[in-house]
Amino acid sequence: MKDLSPLYGKVTRGYLSVCTLKNGKFEVARFFEVQKHEEAAAFMAQLSRTQSTYFSFNVIGAPPHIGRGTAADFIAAPGVFLDVDLKQSQSGIHKANARLPETQEEVLDLLDRHRLPFPTQILNSGNGLYLRYLFEEPYYFEANGERAAFQEKAKWFYHRIAGHFNTVGWSLDNVSDLPRVTRMEGTWNHKTVPPKPVTLVNHDDDNRYSIEWFDDFTSQNVATTRATRRRSTDLTVSGQLRGQQAGDDADKADAKAMCLACAWLRLAYENRADLTYSECSQLQDFSSIARTGSRFSTSGLRPTLGTTGAKLRPCSKTSRVR
Repeated sequence: MKDLSPLYGKVTRGYLSVCTLKNGKFEVARFFEVQKHEEAAAFMAQLSRTQSTYFSFNVIGAPPHIGRGTAADFIAAPGVFLDVDLKQSQSGIHKANARLPETQEEVLDLLDRHRLPFPTQILNSGNGLYLRYLFEEPYYFEANGERAAFQEKAKWFYHRIAGHFNTVGWSLDNVSDLPRVTRMEGTWNHKTVPPKPVTLVNHDDDNRYSIEWFDDFTSQNVATTRATRRRSTDLTVSGQLRGQQAGDDADKADAKAMCLACAWLRLAYENRADLTYSECSQLQDFSSIARTGSRFSTSGLRPTLGTTGAKLRPCSKTSRVR
């Protein structure tokens, strides 16, 4: 698969840069209008046969006079991504080699155990993984204030995930800056001899993220469990899809995940001893439709005429789980 349409199919303006790495520095080979991403993909596939080839993940407004451009030149993002290095037996590939996960399965297991959002797209670069969290719609930020706000959110997204990596002793490079480049599946990684192929591990186009979700997840005032979006078809640590499990269990929702992801549900459950009659009924209704094989515990539910309702507001779009 050599296709950039999942990233840029809905982007209507701007440019992508294609560059190569020479003597430790990136050199621009060519700029492409983002609508011509198919031409860019074909160009990279050819160029990468002899050298490592990259493209700008974010969309630049216009080709700069010199270089790949600075943060101020970018106008849109198709999502955010993480660059997860994997431990290598060959020395000199990664500086932090001793503090890296060894396998893809370890990384996916950490996402699962720490209830972190699962990426829309996973690529194996040959020496690591690209985890891409793609938006439902392009995130435009043409004004300076909008651009600065997005940069801060992208940085906070990285820090939230990196914090979980740190708990198990892993290092995670910060790739949240707007000019950051990435690789395309179907190209070659020439850091080693022979070069390694860049391959697509998984792409789940149904697992895209809304801009509202991203804003909520990157809020510094939100608890780490809030707005965690997960799907029953996420990859398991064995590399197989949960949707491949036998029986009806594959389609069951995770009641605990819903409770963590929905601010109203979580608050209602935590205050279940003091709910009004209406709130109690709503929580019980939610319990009855959760297809998990086990219901929310209704132990302690006691409808009252208290004032809990003043604290419980309907969950917003930013807290939803699909």
